[in-house]
Amino acid sequence: MIDGLLPRRKALYASPAFFTLTSYELVLKDVRYMHELKPDLIILDEAQRIRNWSTATARTIKQLKSRYAFVLTGTPLENKLEELFSVVEFVDGRRLGPAFRFLDEHRMEDEKGHLLGYRGLDRIHNQLAPILLRRTRAEVLKQLPERTDQIFRVPLTPAQAEPYYEQSDLLAQLMRKWERQGRLSEIDQKRILCCIQNMRMLCNSTYLFDKQTHHSPKLDEFREILRELAVEENRKVVVFSEYERMTWLAGEELRKLGIGFVSLHGGVPSRQRGALMEKFRNDPECKVFLSTDAGGVGLNLQAASAVVNFEPPWNPARLEQRIGRVHRLGQSRPVHVIHMLTTDSIEERVWETLRLKKSLFAGVFDSPTGEVSFEKLGRKTVFQAVKEIFADQPGRPKPVVQPEPPVPLNVAAAAPVAGPVEKATTETAMGGLIEAGVKFLESLFPDGAGARSAGGQGSRLEQMLSGLCTRDARTNRAVLSVPLPESIDKERIAKVISNVLSAFR
Repeated sequence: MIDGLLPRRKALYASPAFFTLTSYELVLKDVRYMHELKPDLIILDEAQRIRNWSTATARTIKQLKSRYAFVLTGTPLENKLEELFSVVEFVDGRRLGPAFRFLDEHRMEDEKGHLLGYRGLDRIHNQLAPILLRRTRAEVLKQLPERTDQIFRVPLTPAQAEPYYEQSDLLAQLMRKWERQGRLSEIDQKRILCCIQNMRMLCNSTYLFDKQTHHSPKLDEFREILRELAVEENRKVVVFSEYERMTWLAGEELRKLGIGFVSLHGGVPSRQRGALMEKFRNDPECKVFLSTDAGGVGLNLQAASAVVNFEPPWNPARLEQRIGRVHRLGQSRPVHVIHMLTTDSIEERVWETLRLKKSLFAGVFDSPTGEVSFEKLGRKTVFQAVKEIFADQPGRPKPVVQPEPPVPLNVAAAAPVAGPVEKATTETAMGGLIEAGVKFLESLFPDGAGARSAGGQGSRLEQMLSGLCTRDARTNRAVLSVPLPESIDKERIAKVISNVLSAFR
């Protein structure tokens, strides 16, 4: 087993044994020494680590050469067909042909190069048949105990709702900007993703958002769930959240309840994970295994018989990986899975769209079909999906408005509903805008500021403006008349003003 500091690792490489066991992280550091081992067989466990062919991990692993190769993974394909190509490439680089031809044959794109779906999936299925060993989930489930999924819905508190709707409003502005311009800058794209992330964190707790306040109905519900599962039913429970801070908050609640636990996140070194799993399995006082998605793969936690998900992940494969830590071969008891969702929030839409991502996997492995059309499945681009998610969100609660007192009948009869009222409103708004602009310029250039001793600039300007300023015969108010070029008419001006006003609504 390769571990320790570099001098120790060098000594281990220099004295090869029947097998060498190492990690992906160490291969990145020690690829030169791995070449010197000249293995006959390479086995990759959790081979989804090389799904993205552009990562350093995938590129480095594929440098290793051996007569035979064997890869193990539960998710060779998650979002894109390219992921499957990358995994297969390690086993047999010629199986699916060159990447450019593979993608040209199987990708369906529009005239702008946007991915619409995949075709020829049945052909890929046949190409993989000689090298693919697979037990379907249906076969495995026959050997597994019953699994029960339950959804617990919790509301947003007013303290959560205020910042949540602020983020929702900001997201709405960005989406309107996208609709007007037809594109978004990289900064605006990041702002959209940031808004979504903030909204998802606020569904868990305001502490994840501002690190100061702490309002979380989910944690209130969590206390009752754990009291029932861990205390009353004496079960061991695995709890997942995407956010390390959320697992920390859950740990604080468990301390208050006097329930023992261990916690795993990305900052825990790999060599310490075994000790955490051992304690969870063997210590009767350790009832809960708290984990981020760092524990979603590579762990066997059949000592537990319940799983709690604080929030739905974006991908169904990741959700199944979480549950699969408990509901797997070796499990002898029925498994209870609890999903926590915040009502009337982005989480409910994420939950509804998880099923759409399952179709590509099924198209290649389960029931091969000719093609998978994302349009038919309802899948859109990232920002189209965001637009739909936002469109389905309930808006900020409207304040209660007291009805105005009734208007006297004689006044109502005398005042027309449309026409002059709208005109007066527009005149008032434009007048206020001009007044503000003039005051702004006066503040920048007060009397005497920047005055020139010669030239009589002020008097010449006054002469120019005198021809433009007239008096309204009806109201005797000053009116500024500016001659317009032929390319500009009142319809064009009205359109510009309308666009400006809509941007600030």
